[in-house]
Order: sequence, then C-alpha cells, then structure tokens
Amino acid sequence: MIQNYFKTALRSLLKNKYYSAINIAGLAVGITCVFLILQYLQRELAYDQFHDGAENVYRVIWNNENPQTRTPHPLAQAMVHDFPEVESAVSLTPLWGPGLTKETFSIKNLEKNIQYDETNILAVDTT
Repeated sequence: MIQNYFKTALRSLLKNKYYSAINIAGLAVGITCVFLILQYLQRELAYDQFHDGAENVYRVIWNNENPQTRTPHPLAQAMVHDFPEVESAVSLTPLWGPGLTKETFSIKNLEKNIQYDETNILAVDTT
C-alpha cells in the first residue's frame, strides 16, 4: 500500500516538474525560516541566564541619538540611592581610543572593546 503511494507521488513529481520544484523550494524556505526563528528565540530567551541569580540581574539600556554600551556613573549611584529595590548597581564605560596593545612572545595584539567598571562588579556578576 505504501509502495503504491510512493509510486504515485514520484509519477506526479515527474509529470509536473516545475510545479513540484516550486512547491519543494517553498517548503524548504518555510522550514528554514521556522528553524531560524526558533534559533533566534532560543538565543533571546537564554540571554544572561548563566548568572546564579539571573532573575535579579537587569541591564539598563541608555537610548539616545548615539547608542552605546555604557552606563553613566551618576545613573548607577542614583539607582541605588533612589530605588530601595536596587541592591547594587555597576556602571560600565568603554575605553575610548585605539585600545590596548599586548605583547606576547614578540607578537603584538591590539585588544579592543575594553571596558572600565566599578569595584563592585563581582557582587553583580555571579558567574
């Protein structure tokens, strides 16, 4: 019985080649889109979940005309002072300039994306 279904499907594919190719290509694109969306969702939902107390760690996004990965120092101090729910806050500031050059075994490496942080970062970073 199943063998008959396969024969019928194969005959239909060979009879309508272009129509079958369009259908199979559409199915492949659809399945690929579903997998890409699932992968994106998995990454977004697992962001910063490696912390021990991940449910209590938040990141404040600073939106302005020039988006940056930094937190102003007065903002972190004001959050701790003004909001009793905030136990501790850390401000991060990127190192402006060309970076840091590190020499290892006569090979010079330019380290980029270096950030300044406060001394209490280990109280928040629980990895």
